[in-house]
Amino acid sequence: ISAIYIAYTPHPKAGPDGKMPQTEAEAKAKADDLVKQLRAGADFAKLAAEHSEDKESAKKGGEYATIRRSDNYPAAIKDAIFKLKGDEVSDPVKQPAGFYIFKVTERNQQEFKDVAKTVFERVRQEKFSDWLKGMQRELAPKIDTPEYFKGPEPATGSATSIGTLPMPVAPDTVVATVSGKPVTAKQLDEYEKLLPPQGRAAMKQNPEAGLMQLFLIIQLSDEARKRNLDKESPNKEALELMDREVLAQAYVTEERNQTTVSPAEEEAYYKKHMEDFESAKVNAILIAFSPNPKPASDGKTPRSEAEAKAKADDLVKQLRAGGDFAKLATENSDDKNSASKGGEYPSIKRNAPYPQSTKDAVFALKPGEITDPVRQPSGFYIFKLIAKESEPLPAAAPQISARLKQEKFQEWITGLQKQYKPTIEKPDYFKK
Repeated sequence: ISAIYIAYTPHPKAGPDGKMPQTEAEAKAKADDLVKQLRAGADFAKLAAEHSEDKESAKKGGEYATIRRSDNYPAAIKDAIFKLKGDEVSDPVKQPAGFYIFKVTERNQQEFKDVAKTVFERVRQEKFSDWLKGMQRELAPKIDTPEYFKGPEPATGSATSIGTLPMPVAPDTVVATVSGKPVTAKQLDEYEKLLPPQGRAAMKQNPEAGLMQLFLIIQLSDEARKRNLDKESPNKEALELMDREVLAQAYVTEERNQTTVSPAEEEAYYKKHMEDFESAKVNAILIAFSPNPKPASDGKTPRSEAEAKAKADDLVKQLRAGGDFAKLATENSDDKNSASKGGEYPSIKRNAPYPQSTKDAVFALKPGEITDPVRQPSGFYIFKLIAKESEPLPAAAPQISARLKQEKFQEWITGLQKQYKPTIEKPDYFKK
């Protein structure tokens, strides 16, 4: 084909030179005029060279490309081209950013020998698609007991409501019918064990699609075994590897679950790490600052870091001189929730995810002492230690047990990794 391309801008705006790009309406009018000239006998190559905005094609008098019906061109373009006869010229064909005018310059019919491979692949794909659709129709499920697939109803009412659980379904209840055969709740419970967690969740959200996928896998795998495909390479080796991976993961999970910690181990850990279970009851004052202070809409400029530091230093000086912490917190703290309670602040635990600078400052205090200002990204804190407390062993035991179990499990994993760390004797073998 040959082509003339008339471009337009969907949302035209003036360019740096002040010129407005061509609108869609202007491009359509120009394309219509060119079609009129061409159908009146004008030379296509001449008009293409003068007007086409596809510069490469314009240089060659509009020569464009060879287009096959099977090519991945927009349907509008192929429909316009393949209905042309002789030297006919197409109407303007609209595309997202321009109009095309086409003229067929040569037609060719490929011989079968040249397209036999393509035809073969296309027919094979069509047959496979038909077979797969047939399987899907055969296995299309019918949901007999919808409540089996429902999760808890959304919570309503009080803040303590956890929603309504669905009524239990008896094991012998037929919950679905697949390929004309009933599927009971017990059977489906067993089948669902084959699925990963996300697969089970998807089953609840869309039972029809989930059952279709599940039974398609079961049906196809059964057919594969009938053909002994599980005994052929590379399927045989892949199945063996999958089997080993599943068993290895099961063994690791069991080893983790069987790891135990004795009360004596918990007590020994507690005594050795008592500081980890220490907490500090504190009061606090926050003096906030803006890292990049700029005037707000009301014209006020937020406090800078230097201003906040000066104010915090002054408050520390007043407090250490006997100033009333509760009064100064109420009057000055930018933590409004704490300020309304005279500076009362949540207890800080050593193992809690507070900044290390905060924990270091607080746990260095004696009861009644005041910290220097502790800088954080958007403010300075001043802390007063009220008391230090230690979490008793019975309360700390679950946390200690979980920590020791993880440590033991990690030691076991590290030991295995050391045991099976390979030595590469022939590096060249792995480069092939």
